[in-house]
Amino acid sequence: MESVGFRVSAPGPGGTIELRAGAPDGPVAATAEVPGGTTGYVDLPPVPVTDPGGSHEYFAVARGAEGEQDLFRLDAMQFNGLGAAGPLNVSASSDLTRGPAPMEVGFTAQAPHAPAGSTYRWDFGDGATGEGAQASHTYTEPGEHTARVTVTDPDGVVRGSATTTVEVVDGVEGTMRLVPPTANLDAGQQHRVTATFRPEGGAAAQPVTFEVYRRAPAAGLPPGHTEGVPHMRAERQVVQADEKGRAVFEYSSAVAGSEVVLACVAAGDSCSRGDGRLAVVDDEPVNARTDVPVAVADATWRPAPDEQGFHTLFDGRSLAGWSHVGEGGFTVVDGVLRPSAEGRGVLWYSGQEFGDFVLEAEYETDDVSADSGLMLRFPDPQGDPEVPGTQGYEVAILDRVEAVDQRTGSLRGVKAAEFLAAKPPQGGWNKFSIEVRGDSYVVRLNDQVVTEYTGGADRGQGPFIGLENAGDQLRFRNVRVRPLD
Repeated sequence: MESVGFRVSAPGPGGTIELRAGAPDGPVAATAEVPGGTTGYVDLPPVPVTDPGGSHEYFAVARGAEGEQDLFRLDAMQFNGLGAAGPLNVSASSDLTRGPAPMEVGFTAQAPHAPAGSTYRWDFGDGATGEGAQASHTYTEPGEHTARVTVTDPDGVVRGSATTTVEVVDGVEGTMRLVPPTANLDAGQQHRVTATFRPEGGAAAQPVTFEVYRRAPAAGLPPGHTEGVPHMRAERQVVQADEKGRAVFEYSSAVAGSEVVLACVAAGDSCSRGDGRLAVVDDEPVNARTDVPVAVADATWRPAPDEQGFHTLFDGRSLAGWSHVGEGGFTVVDGVLRPSAEGRGVLWYSGQEFGDFVLEAEYETDDVSADSGLMLRFPDPQGDPEVPGTQGYEVAILDRVEAVDQRTGSLRGVKAAEFLAAKPPQGGWNKFSIEVRGDSYVVRLNDQVVTEYTGGADRGQGPFIGLENAGDQLRFRNVRVRPLD
């Protein structure tokens, strides 16, 4: 066992958790500081465990200042290490999977909870080797190559391995053209782009890869890039060109914002290097591929309501239009927004401002301790994760609480929900409908009014909407807003 993490709630003064071996007064194997004044449950960063030798029962001992009571609440512990969790879960990936020789490929290995000082050794499948969690290799011979990474701890014990496959193919040279080069459309409108590839030497018609990357500040930059505006892949389709070298791609965007469209001849592989993210600097996609013919276009989608007057804020494919402040973040998995387990932060929709509105969002939980919230009417956080909750309002998601003004449907810390209308964990999707007019708030959960509140001018005057991440035990979908002004 190498480290231990704790999930806690500390509305009181906080304190420390001591992990002791053998007895409550046995040797201290680990100590975690629990900060006070937190609402809801949070996951503390894992702390290292000192091995006392042998096998032991472990006791979690809570401590605080003399005379203090109700220090904190301990919800769960997670032990990390080979003895606690078995072999490491090693994964391997590459920034390209197919391309012409010479093909330079960047590899990345991930091994959560690997001991400090672990080594990563690569066998690239063509006789060459490399080392490091990140490595690169250039393939010169056509064919399929399986790269394997092996993770070894400082004691020389192999802790796991993983493979990924790349294919080197015969390249085709020529010129690629994409029209229209730019477009301005309403959200929900159909967009048609045409790529024309003119091969050199009379090569046969080729499959064309189309990819759409939407501006998504919250997505972060792809590996190896430290500057630029993050874009996230929202559309991908491979279309066989006709005898004239033309391929047509039609798509739409439910969300407003800007995007980059790439078309390439890459034997069906991606038009960019990376993991589905694009870095754009001075309107240029800097990690678009250069080893295959690529053409670039752009499109901008204007905000436009649907038949019910709603604006879609989440397209189910990307973080388009969203920014993030604080620790942790969100990812898109199987068409839903999933928060990370690390830290507390806010995913906020920076792509559009709202006055009075109805906000709808669906969520589903895995546990009564699932902690999150919908953030309303806050100004630009400008890097401060406290702003959404202190200058705006938060509609809480947390079924298991001691203080009723923290439970699901409440305006957290301001007005308690009249009752808990949420479905049980893993019992299906819940639906929030929150109406905001002036300083008045009406919160409906699963078609029941649970909270009504009228505030003042001291908070709730900003134009932004957001979602809190404070754990990974829930997910969101169908986030949309109907303006009322």
